[in-house]
Amino acid sequence: MPEIEINCDCRSWNEFVSARAEATLFHHFAWAEALSRGAGHQPYFLSVKERGEVLGVLPLCLVKSRLFGRFLVSLPHYLGGISAANEQAEELLVERALDLARELSVDSLEIRGNNPLPPAERRGFRLDERKSSFLIDLTAGEEAIWGSLRKQTRNRIRKGQQAGLALEAGDHLLPQFWRVFSANMRAIGSPTFSARFFGAVLEAFGEDAQILLARQNQRPVAAKLVLRFRDTLTLLWGGTAPRDKSEGANYYLTWEAIRYALSCGCRVLDMGRSTVDSGPYFFKSHWGGREIRHRWYLYEHRRSAELRAENPRFRLARRLWRRLPLSLTRSLGPWIARQIP
Repeated sequence: MPEIEINCDCRSWNEFVSARAEATLFHHFAWAEALSRGAGHQPYFLSVKERGEVLGVLPLCLVKSRLFGRFLVSLPHYLGGISAANEQAEELLVERALDLARELSVDSLEIRGNNPLPPAERRGFRLDERKSSFLIDLTAGEEAIWGSLRKQTRNRIRKGQQAGLALEAGDHLLPQFWRVFSANMRAIGSPTFSARFFGAVLEAFGEDAQILLARQNQRPVAAKLVLRFRDTLTLLWGGTAPRDKSEGANYYLTWEAIRYALSCGCRVLDMGRSTVDSGPYFFKSHWGGREIRHRWYLYEHRRSAELRAENPRFRLARRLWRRLPLSLTRSLGPWIARQIP
């Protein structure tokens, strides 16, 4: 009879994930360590086992927010979802997640995946498809990818090249990455994650995690934190120094990320999650990737606040945040960011 375990040994978990075609980097057990150490969230990584064999996994974390309530999420700050060998395993994982949500007295349970989840649909979860990613097929090679780009995109990449931008890579670039990222987040009116959070992700994933940095005369102007899983490189977080947004820095670095993925032998570049019809969404849509809509399933035990950044209720807060001193947003931002799943 299948049984559910919480936080089983990471080796058997990762062996299952590595063998599943639908699994993503967000199913990797390293997220338990990264989210616990970097953001203070309690992991509840559920696995279905039968006679010692893993049949399905659901990574969850408890987010205890003093501002908004308690949430059980797969996974906070990005994606997660279920990876399972059969629908029975999916059923068991959804049932155990609902039980756990009641045990932990959370306001809502959220399962953020890529695929339809019939057990959640049958139990009255609400479906949200407002997030998407674009996947670029790299198998044609650099020359063919360059030729497939829009003329405007190629011109903006050249603008960055002509401005003397140069690429540097390495996890030692975390302080420069965070300075660029936190300044960019203030400019768009959002709280920043802490440098400690990104450091925990880099440490948890080791050589599969990397920082790509664009410099102009030694000055950091754009940066991305990328993570490799199997044959896919994902652009997880990034930003451009506000004064350099019009200088082609983001186009230059995105193109260099494609070239970096090719040099690593990757076959796919995942442009990263964005809200449908937002500015980042349209930027990513111009690179020729295939769009996938994420399927987020929400089950509310108690009515909770709509915490999406695009919520009109937060427009005033975003405007005020942009006017605060950068030093203040850098000190307050990480605490606030941890409160938002």
